[in-house]
Amino acid sequence: SYIYRAGKENAQIIADAASKKSTTAEKVQLAHDIINHISSYSTVTDSKVSLYPFEAFSALVPGDAYEPVCEGYSKAMKMVCDILGIPCILVISETHMWNNIKMDDGNWYIADLTWDDGNAMKPFEYFLIGQETVVGGTPFYLEKTHQEIDIYSALLAANDFDISFDYPERSKTAYSASGYTMSEGLDELAAELEIIFRDVPRDKWYYNAIQYVYDEGLFNGTAEGIFSPNGDMDRAMFVQVLANKTENYEAAAGSMIFNDVSDGQWYYESVQWAAANDIVRGYENGTFNPKGKITREQMAVMLHNYAIKTGTDVTVTGSRHLSFTDFNRVSVWAQEAMIWAVDRGIINGMTDTTLEPKSTAKRSQVAQIFKNADDLLNDTLIVDIPETEEPETEETDESETGESEISEAA
Repeated sequence: SYIYRAGKENAQIIADAASKKSTTAEKVQLAHDIINHISSYSTVTDSKVSLYPFEAFSALVPGDAYEPVCEGYSKAMKMVCDILGIPCILVISETHMWNNIKMDDGNWYIADLTWDDGNAMKPFEYFLIGQETVVGGTPFYLEKTHQEIDIYSALLAANDFDISFDYPERSKTAYSASGYTMSEGLDELAAELEIIFRDVPRDKWYYNAIQYVYDEGLFNGTAEGIFSPNGDMDRAMFVQVLANKTENYEAAAGSMIFNDVSDGQWYYESVQWAAANDIVRGYENGTFNPKGKITREQMAVMLHNYAIKTGTDVTVTGSRHLSFTDFNRVSVWAQEAMIWAVDRGIINGMTDTTLEPKSTAKRSQVAQIFKNADDLLNDTLIVDIPETEEPETEETDESETGESEISEAA
């Protein structure tokens, strides 16, 4: 499931950040500090999620519903150390789990993230300490919660395995007596670890684009934590994204020109705004078809109209569109817009040689298109266009569904 995948991804991100540190101690400390920074000890008793706090992902994924208990902290620490190639084992008592970590000097030291988390005054009391390190007035090895059980030797003996095993000998003293300074950049790293949409894996081609539209406030998900990257984009959604992008967006005065868009519908104001600014013009029969799936050529036309209305230069100097063998399938009313969008690298092909202008645009594709257009459409103020610069006279062209669609509008 996504939570296990996200935990694995985040462990790698933490390890990548830690690998840039100079010493083993600094690497381990960054893992310790960021896990504690993004986690809070779980107090959930709901039986439906009772097992989740025991898994590593509970301490590796910030902002989700699952927080760790000692097992979650310890497994997360081991997961990161394993990626870094730093020896780290899980250690248990009758009621608790923590880590022993082998440092450069060849000795094993204790790290207990559970007890450090939430300790605002000293979030490092149990970091790379020794067996005889005094914490709260008591040497570590005498603390009731930390009466370590040698499960490895016991397991070998119980199964009569003829295997020699030297249980790690812990150092009696702490790794370093020098002062502890919290790792830098924890907030930035925590933001990188945050999972906004659980159906958008980091290894997908659209991850950065979806992160972009979310950060820019252009897109919302289709449900909490869900983006639906492969879902179809409808015309109302696309107009709303344009409205979200516009710095001086405001509802337009006057009556709605489309007979299928009624007051009270969530997209009413954005469609009215887009129509008032000649960004959309709809169909010859007076409809806008808000729930209709937007095609790639319709999307190009809306973007082209938006560029004109925001004062963006729409001059075309290249002929990249000619490299696509199906450009002749672009409707007459969309050709100028598609040439511009392709020439400027806003819309790329579905393959190296095809545009598929009449294919439905997916939400992930639209996210990528807005990311592609970021530098070009950086003017987001609707401006008054002199009459001589307004879009050309409207024409009609038969759509594939038989409807007569107005030029430049989509």
